[in-house]
Amino acid sequence: MLEKLAPQAGEKILDIGSGSGWTTALLAHIVGVTGIVNGVEIVPVLTALGSNNLKRHPFRNAEIIQAEKRLGMERKSPFDRILVAASMVQLPEEIITQLAVGGP
Repeated sequence: MLEKLAPQAGEKILDIGSGSGWTTALLAHIVGVTGIVNGVEIVPVLTALGSNNLKRHPFRNAEIIQAEKRLGMERKSPFDRILVAASMVQLPEEIITQLAVGGP
């Protein structure tokens, strides 16, 4: 997934379906201190797990929050890249609109 996403230093990335926080942490490392990774998770116990896992490491550029009724994280958009690790039949338009112009 990360190879296809091709994250770059300094980018702002949305991680949908953050789970344990593993991918969120990898993305935070890749984008570095000038980048930001915002993770959202729909399962409350996984939101807590992922958030706690991030707090155990020095990632000041990443967070995982509980998913809201609207998909993604519109209030912090646009994002340079969006990783969707959650199960979906089709990518909803409301997520696509949160991607910056030119983003993959």
